Amino acid sequence: MITADEYVRPEADAPAPLETKEEAKPASKVVKVNVELTEGQIRRLRSLSDFEGKSCNTIIQRAIYLHEYVVREQMKGGKLLVEKPDGSLRRVAWDEDK
Repeated sequence: MITADEYVRPEADAPAPLETKEEAKPASKVVKVNVELTEGQIRRLRSLSDFEGKSCNTIIQRAIYLHEYVVREQMKGGKLLVEKPDGSLRRVAWDEDK
C-alpha cells in the first residue's frame, strides 16, 4: 500500500500549465461540490476508503492530485507506466487519443 508520503504532490512542483498562478496557490477556502457518480463508482470509492483507512474526501483529493500530475507529465511527452511484480511494464492510458 502506498503511504501518504509516497504520493506525488503536484503542488510541490511548479504550477501546472493547466492552471493560472492564482489557481496554483494553496486554497484558503473550502468549497463544497456535488458530484454525480454511478453506484459502481461509489462502491469503488468506499472500497478504497476502507482499504486505506482514509475518508472518501481524501481519496477524491488524491485522485485529483494524481490526475493533474499525470496530465502535466503527458503534456511534456511523458507516459504513465506501472511496474508489475514480475518486472514487466504496462502503460496506463485512459485517453486513447493520446
